[in-house]
Formats: sequence, structure tokens, C-alpha cells
Amino acid sequence: MPSLLRSSTLNILIVFTAVIYSSATPVAGPFRVIPDHFEKCPVELRPKTETIKLFYHGVRDRKDPDLWFYNFNGTTHFTLDDNIMAIGNIASWSTRGGWKDNAYVMKLPRICSTFKRCAPDLWERFMVVTFNDPKAFCPFPPGFYSFNNMSTNFNFKMPPSFYYGKWRATIQLVNSSNAVHFCMRAYGSTAPKLKRKPE
Repeated sequence: MPSLLRSSTLNILIVFTAVIYSSATPVAGPFRVIPDHFEKCPVELRPKTETIKLFYHGVRDRKDPDLWFYNFNGTTHFTLDDNIMAIGNIASWSTRGGWKDNAYVMKLPRICSTFKRCAPDLWERFMVVTFNDPKAFCPFPPGFYSFNNMSTNFNFKMPPSFYYGKWRATIQLVNSSNAVHFCMRAYGSTAPKLKRKPE
């Protein structure tokens, strides 16, 4: 009987600890994005003809390991406007190891307008570092574009909350005929938002 009592007490303590831990560690809520790296999409997802040549370099902030600064430059061979749609397939990292595809599948029509509405802070940063004009808007004709020292300290207006974890986003840009213009994979994680002073 004492052995059974000890076993029951131990089980109760384990359950109680798990409940306390789960309540203290939220699984979703207001979030920040912690970038990791970018890479090319698998061959079968890439455009048949290369329409964007893109190069980037990222540097981690010395004081804040979650903050990155990026330099991008590239040449486009198509007009980026609201006739372009973005398709995102987000895979989550399984607790058993390995990527679980199709955790979230998103289609964002009218990419310029949607981007500006959902992430106005990030959109304005892009416009400032690229055109030195926060009010710049599509269409963006074929040509060479570049920006420097773009920080990842930004907020999303939509969605206001998201699950915390490790993610892989496969992003394609397609036209009205569903022809793929661009594809890239981005890796990163989401974590609870911190109060960070604006730059």
C-alpha cells in the first residue's frame, strides 16, 4: 500500500508540473519572427525561366541575437504589380523531427495591396530602403533593385497572433495564368513578442 501511495503521489506531481509548465509556456499569441536563412526552392517548384536574380547577405546584431540586418540586390524581368499572387506553403518542424508540410497554405491575391495591408510596417521599410519614399507603390517595372541594412525588427498587423515554433515557408509568385515567376524558401521561428524600443 505505501508503494502504491508513493506511485499515485508521483503521478499527481507529474501531472501538476505539466499543467503548471503548459500554463506558463503559451503555445500561441503575439509574436516576433526570428529569421534563420533562405535557400532556393526544389527544382520542380521553380519557374521554367529565371525571371529574378537575387543576392542577399545577412548579419546578426551583436547585442540581440534574434535581430538581423540584410542587404539585398537583384534584377527582375517582369512587372511586379497587383496582377501577381503570392502562394505560401508553410511547413512546421515536428516534435519527432522532420518537416511537416502544409501546416498552413495561403494564397495572397493582389500581392502589393495585400502585403501593404497585412504588414504595413515592413512594406514601408521596403519602400524607404529601396526607393527612399515611404509612399511608393506598385507597379515595379523590370530592372535592378537593391537595399541595405534592412532590419528584421518589424510587426505584422495580420495575423496579430500565431503559433510559436520553427517554420519553413515556401513562397511562390505567380501571374494570372498561374505561371511561376519566383520561388524561395525561408527558414525561421516565431516566439513571444518582446517589448523592443523602435530603431
